[in-house]
Amino acid sequence: MSHKIHPKNYRLGYLLEWENKWFNYSWNYSNFLSKNLKIYEYLDRVLFKHFLFLGDFSLKDDNNKLLISLICYPFTETNKRISNSSCSQNNISWHSIHNILQSYFGKSVQINYYYCYSLLNHPNFITSWLCLFLEKEVDLKIILNHIKKIIEYEQKKNSTRSEENCTNYSLRNCSRNQTNFGDYYYCNRITWYDRFFGTKTIFLRGLKVLISGRLQGLQNQMATTEMIEVGTVPLQTKEYIIIYSFKDFVTKHGTYGIKVWLFYK
Repeated sequence: MSHKIHPKNYRLGYLLEWENKWFNYSWNYSNFLSKNLKIYEYLDRVLFKHFLFLGDFSLKDDNNKLLISLICYPFTETNKRISNSSCSQNNISWHSIHNILQSYFGKSVQINYYYCYSLLNHPNFITSWLCLFLEKEVDLKIILNHIKKIIEYEQKKNSTRSEENCTNYSLRNCSRNQTNFGDYYYCNRITWYDRFFGTKTIFLRGLKVLISGRLQGLQNQMATTEMIEVGTVPLQTKEYIIIYSFKDFVTKHGTYGIKVWLFYK
């Protein structure tokens, strides 16, 4: 019998580190954990209403100050080709969010937010993007085909891009069989620090999306699954980095479960 575990927990302390850092010295762990979950749920819900998808989220809590760093993906006009409904991006008030968090914690709060304009940069962007179109009752096959088109477009753009346009540090760290950038699905690389080899560059080599639930919208139907897989996603190795995202989405037909894996090498 196999036991499924979180891909990130499988690599903590080896390739990945903990995102949140609490300087509480093992005091009131349950309170810190509940507050961390409440912050994430609040920011995710508020940003989703303003058509901003929350990606990386890190929190550093000290006795006197709370530091929050997050990355958002703005839903632009170019992503509305498969939706007939009008959903425009509203201007979010970061000042009001800052005041709410500061009154909730009773300490100084600093929010650092960054915008990322690539959907394939984080699996949370893909899960929120799927939830947005499922909320608008767009056909699931159309959504999954659109994801494939986005990946194919990125792959063609990478194949036509010359090596001179890529940065020097990425070329120095690539081996001989990795100089063909057409084999990668995403040219915006991730600079990763390894404790043995120093700084290195990894590329997105595979993507896997799995959606389960009553996908056809029938009440007397059992739960089915739809999956797309581009490239390779090896879940049983610890040598490479896999970023995972899971989200539950409630509809009038039932609850959908969305899982996304991104494989970097």
